[in-house]
Amino acid sequence: MSERPTSKPYVVAFKATSMETRASIVEWLRHNDAVHVLADVWLVSSPQTNAGNISHSIVRYDQFGAQLIVLELGPDWASEGLSGEALDWVRTNLAP
Repeated sequence: MSERPTSKPYVVAFKATSMETRASIVEWLRHNDAVHVLADVWLVSSPQTNAGNISHSIVRYDQFGAQLIVLELGPDWASEGLSGEALDWVRTNLAP
């Protein structure tokens, strides 16, 4: 019996060059239960093994026209003014 990989928390931030590219990225994020935080900054918990795999997974759906950064997150965090949904995600996924 194989175990499902443990999900790791990531932040994804992007600046799309077209509305079509933005829609493709947002579709991927929503499909992966990401939480919208600020403008085009999202939080996602994924069983993918590293940030590069998430980046590749996002860009393969579209002729990519955006600047993108994916960073793995850790338990040291602070926030101000986040939505309840975003704050719940952070507390759940970044708990030590």
